[in-house]
Amino acid sequence: MSIVLEKRERAEMRQEELAREAGISVYKLSRIERGKQPLQVSDAIALAKPLKCSPIDLLPELGEAIDTLEESVRA
Repeated sequence: MSIVLEKRERAEMRQEELAREAGISVYKLSRIERGKQPLQVSDAIALAKPLKCSPIDLLPELGEAIDTLEESVRA
């Protein structure tokens, strides 16, 4: 199950509602939730507010990359 789908279901939102609030199409949201389209950073930012989470929560690999970068800067 995709992170976006999981968060949407926890928020008890319909796809149409989330898509409208995030400013993306239902078609695009459906493809993201089914893993047919990668979640872009811009979409994660748009989806995060209505899902009441951080974009990093939707893109954990981005969070990991940021952590790695911060560690290399400190070294």
